[in-house]
Amino acid sequence: SKDVCADGPRAEEMEARWINRANNQVMAILFWSLAFFWLPIVQSKENLSQIIKDEYNEAGSRLDAELEKLQTPEDCSTARILLVTWDAPGDGLGSFIHTASSALAEGYYTSRTVIFAPHMLSLVTKYGCPEKQHWRCFFKPLSDKCRYEDLSENDKKMAYRYGLLDSSRIKYANQAIGNTLFYSPPPSYRHLSEARRWWAAKLLNRTVRFRPEIAKDFSKTLKDLDWQSKRPIVGVHVRHGDSIVLQKPNLPFHEYTLAVQEVRERDARVSNVWISSDDDAISEIVDRHLTSSKGWNVVIPDRVRVPTCSS
Repeated sequence: SKDVCADGPRAEEMEARWINRANNQVMAILFWSLAFFWLPIVQSKENLSQIIKDEYNEAGSRLDAELEKLQTPEDCSTARILLVTWDAPGDGLGSFIHTASSALAEGYYTSRTVIFAPHMLSLVTKYGCPEKQHWRCFFKPLSDKCRYEDLSENDKKMAYRYGLLDSSRIKYANQAIGNTLFYSPPPSYRHLSEARRWWAAKLLNRTVRFRPEIAKDFSKTLKDLDWQSKRPIVGVHVRHGDSIVLQKPNLPFHEYTLAVQEVRERDARVSNVWISSDDDAISEIVDRHLTSSKGWNVVIPDRVRVPTCSS
């Protein structure tokens, strides 16, 4: 917690900004993870010809090699850098994953190595992680050979002065551009039948590389839940935090329940539900609506929050 609190705003300000964004991010990991399971699923369909399979495999190997080359420059002191900064420390994990993946797309198009400026996440982990580099609390760094710590003080000064210029060796990532390029496969891959989805999935696959300890825990959780045998599983995100602040509808619990029940009406096999929320009263769904007596098996994971810091 000392790491989380270091050099931050007062505890009250930190909590106000972060807690609204701390809707259990474990669910974000699970559903973002589905993106990079997409390609194997598509490739396993019986009606997909071997020629198309080979085409995707060849394209995937080529893109992996290109991304790896960009992210492992021979000399970080001379490499062209795309420096990613974060809008707010309270952004959820899903937002961070998207920002990182969009930056990777921009880095690919501009032939730059993507690295992260100091940042904080609204999540904590039982594993140690570098101060102000909380991405590495959960994931491997985007580059094993070029990180923010490898930049000289002069590099950082030059980035501060000239980081908005395309001609600068160290340039700040432009999230608007990155968001567009995230959905824009490079011309050399646009011949693929599902190029846009494949391109986004490959970027996520390169970005979301769990630390070995996290991957081990992740696999254990799925095994303990007996995830595969319980499919189909309905995932519900009850967003009663920043969603309300942004003036989106504050839906009552029973409306979420009706939506889940409609899924069962279409598929009688549905009985397992994963609910992710930061609402203290979320157990009401289980106690009053999706009860075990009606055949529902509901999993509500523990909430994950940044600890309170002393002011």
